[in-house]
Amino acid sequence: MSTKVHQQDTLTFFLTKNPKLDTNEEHHNKITTLRCYNNLLTTFPMSFLPLHNLTTIRITRNHLTGLPPDFAQFRNLKVLDLAQNEFVDIPDVLQGFGLEYLNIYGNLVATLPLFVFEMVTLKVLNIGHNPLLLTPLVHLFELLPN
Repeated sequence: MSTKVHQQDTLTFFLTKNPKLDTNEEHHNKITTLRCYNNLLTTFPMSFLPLHNLTTIRITRNHLTGLPPDFAQFRNLKVLDLAQNEFVDIPDVLQGFGLEYLNIYGNLVATLPLFVFEMVTLKVLNIGHNPLLLTPLVHLFELLPN
């Protein structure tokens, strides 16, 4: 596990091949970015839940299939990178989030839920390399300006 200190007293945690969050609780409110690659995770680690101020979560190249209901507490999230996992759909728990960047590249997602099209703050949606059906993509074109 490595920790990198950034400006303004915020911390970024890089957890590679060790998903256990081992940090002093007084630092939890300073951690804004969590990167957790290649950990063979099948569930979202509950040890991440105390990190209420996360604005970026990059938890790629694992075996995640969903997010727990408690994930709803991460309302400050702007960037969520779930690339190269095993999601078959975009988790409903993300409904109402103010995400600006959502990456679900390389999963097993076949359809996009309607709430994705209602995410007005979303600037980047990476849906490449998923077995998407054409029907839900029609909604994307309805959102484009004339």
